[in-house]
Amino acid sequence: FQKTMILRAVGPILVAILIAFTFLCSHVVKRLSGKEVAFDVNRTLNIYFSLIFTFFAGISAMALAMFKCTENPNGLDTLAQDQSILCYESDWNGMVGVAVVAVILYIF
Repeated sequence: FQKTMILRAVGPILVAILIAFTFLCSHVVKRLSGKEVAFDVNRTLNIYFSLIFTFFAGISAMALAMFKCTENPNGLDTLAQDQSILCYESDWNGMVGVAVVAVILYIF
């Protein structure tokens, strides 16, 4: 679960890196070929933020998933998404930092 959570939290950043790499490659091709094939900065940013806006509900749900704990009949709170993780215990505490960073980056 921890690896999946980290990968999902880093996903939008990886998309940003991929779009930035594509943008830079288009400018290299423009210099080498002399043709107008370079991406425009405004359109490139529009592409990235359109993707983020499209998947905002999923990104937000992923970022907030660590804070959804449910009470079990035995009195222990477990993570709603993964019942094997006890809330407020060591595994959960280790992932809260990732969740807080994801909430700050993607929701605020």
